[in-house]
Amino acid sequence: MNYFLPFATSALQAERIHRRIADRVTSLGYAISSERIYEINYRDMGMAVHEAVGAISANGETVLAIFKGPANYFICTYSRGVVWGEPMLACPTSTDSVECFDDEAGPDVG
Repeated sequence: MNYFLPFATSALQAERIHRRIADRVTSLGYAISSERIYEINYRDMGMAVHEAVGAISANGETVLAIFKGPANYFICTYSRGVVWGEPMLACPTSTDSVECFDDEAGPDVG
């Protein structure tokens, strides 16, 4: 899957928004890698959860970005990590699978 950002109308706009989301997450005190994650499957309180960029999240909003940190994955939607609030967290030990975008290379964001 080639990189995209939901609602972006151009590659340049997608890059700018991705950078702003990454900056927002790091402003909350989280370190994140430059990996561009497309989807993640994990367990939350024993329940299987699938989150993918462009899909509707468990909180009812579109997933805009997923980042990897040293201790967690960060799933970002409008009200969870993008504009306000903390991103949703997924612990690597409860993660079943992660798929990166094919063209995941991007600027270092953390």
